[in-house]
Amino acid sequence: MIMKKIIPILLVLALGGTALMTSCTADDTTAPVVTLSGDPVVDHLLNTAYVDAGATATDEEDGELVVQVLNNVDPDLIGTYLVEFSATDNAGNTGTAERVVNVIVKQVSFVFNWAVVDTVTGVGAGIYDYNSTITASAVDLNKILITNFGGFGTDVIVTATFDKFGNITIANQALVGVDPGSEGSVTGTGVMADHGNQIFIEYTITYNAGGTDTGHATFTKQ
Repeated sequence: MIMKKIIPILLVLALGGTALMTSCTADDTTAPVVTLSGDPVVDHLLNTAYVDAGATATDEEDGELVVQVLNNVDPDLIGTYLVEFSATDNAGNTGTAERVVNVIVKQVSFVFNWAVVDTVTGVGAGIYDYNSTITASAVDLNKILITNFGGFGTDVIVTATFDKFGNITIANQALVGVDPGSEGSVTGTGVMADHGNQIFIEYTITYNAGGTDTGHATFTKQ
């Protein structure tokens, strides 16, 4: 008779323990929230130190978490980069966020003295070495002034526009200040090298007196 009383009691204890274990092992499936400090897209000037604004992370169960950062930004090369942030809670859930960083050029990236090697085909065919100074337009932040363009002299200034990744456009314009007989118009395109130390410009000059020149000019920062 004693054993008959003990068995139901043990069964109740066993069931109660099972219920207790079940209630304590509820899964945490919610990832932490990673929040950027600062803007999600950043434009950063070439050849200047980059310091990221960082991020924070919070979790419903674990509170504030440590954020891991993967920063591949090379501030000395033009391009688009990702800074990746992640945080993992005690249940193994991971939250992420990312920032886009564009390493870009501005007028100041062009304003230097440049040594130019210019390979020309056409009526004035030859390889020409000369110096050119690039200055900033006072009226347009995306415009530069190229002095001694084509090696025609320091009075010859050609204007060009650029985008933030260093792509250059020389809109069709008259060559002003050239010697008599060299009057004409010029148009062209170019690009700044990723490291910012060189510029490559291809241009065409159409002379009023007839004929054309096509130049492939490499500008190297001095």
